[in-house]
Amino acid sequence: MKKIILALGLTASSIFAIDLGIVLISPEVGATLSYNKFNGTASSREENVYFENDSAFGAGAYARLWIGAAGFMIAPHVKYDYLGSSFSSKTQGDKTAKQNIHNIQYGGVLGYRIPFIKLTPFVGASYSTFKGGFIQDSSLKETYAINFGVRWEIPFVPFLVLGFEGSWQKPNVNTPSSTATGRVEMLNLGGTIGLAF
Repeated sequence: MKKIILALGLTASSIFAIDLGIVLISPEVGATLSYNKFNGTASSREENVYFENDSAFGAGAYARLWIGAAGFMIAPHVKYDYLGSSFSSKTQGDKTAKQNIHNIQYGGVLGYRIPFIKLTPFVGASYSTFKGGFIQDSSLKETYAINFGVRWEIPFVPFLVLGFEGSWQKPNVNTPSSTATGRVEMLNLGGTIGLAF
């Protein structure tokens, strides 16, 4: 009976991935729960705005198409993060304000799938865009993000993938005033749960 259960588990876990011998194609979708940390300043002639050691929890989603050969994997991806009321501004007048920011990243990652344990560490890069209010009609400019993480295909549990991933980026602050400048360093770290078909 144990042999039958083992055989069924191994079969079910590989039915949906397209395995062409040397090439493996596996789509993956999932959700993230993350911790976001921010640090930076935006300044103008009128006031300075600080984002020192600001942090918040957020949620998101992602989709990747893993294509692999001989253990090496590449995956184009799209990733969405809701950063919530993450940015707390502090001006010279000691005022504070929180704004909702949405981050969408388009890019790709490269990794290596370790045989037998199905663990894939990966790194990559993405083009990153932002939506939502910032500080007094300001917004964050598009930039590039560095992505990194690891994913684990759970043995004997078909389709389930757990992981840890992060991204680092440093967008400029886009303000209506030409005299205002600033950058915000952003680090996003979180856990993922997904389905790989």
